[in-house]
Amino acid sequence: MLAWTILPVLVLAAMGCSTTPKGPSDEEMIRGTLSQLKTGLESGNIDQIMSIFSEQFRDPDMGDKARLRREIQSYYADGDLKNAKVSLETVTLTKADPKTYNVDGIKLQANFGSGTLGFTMTKEADGAWRAVRLRFAESY
Repeated sequence: MLAWTILPVLVLAAMGCSTTPKGPSDEEMIRGTLSQLKTGLESGNIDQIMSIFSEQFRDPDMGDKARLRREIQSYYADGDLKNAKVSLETVTLTKADPKTYNVDGIKLQANFGSGTLGFTMTKEADGAWRAVRLRFAESY
C-alpha cells in the first residue's frame, strides 16, 4: 500500500523537475536567417533575399527596403550577382544588446568579383531576426 502512495508522488516530482523544451537560441535563429539569405542569393530568389530585411531597414548607401530591393534586382539584371556563391563558414555574431546583433564575415562571390557582407540585425515583435543595416566590403 505504501508503494501506491509513494509512486505517484515520485512521478509527479520527476515531472515537476523536467523543463519544457526551449526554442532555438537567438544565435541559432540568426544562423537560420543567414541560411535563407544564402539560398536566396545563390538561386536569385529576390523575395527570399528580401525576407531577411526589416521594414525598418535604413542604410546611408542603399536607402530603405524598397530601394534595396530595386538595387538587388538591378544587380541580377546586369549580371553582377549571377553565379552567386555564399560562404557562412567565417560568420561571427556579436551581441550588441538583447535585441541587436552585429553579423559579419559572410563571404559572397559572383560575377562582380567577391566581397564580405555584414548586417546589424534586430529581433522584431514577431520574434524573427531581420537586418536593419547592411555592410559590404568588396575584395580586390
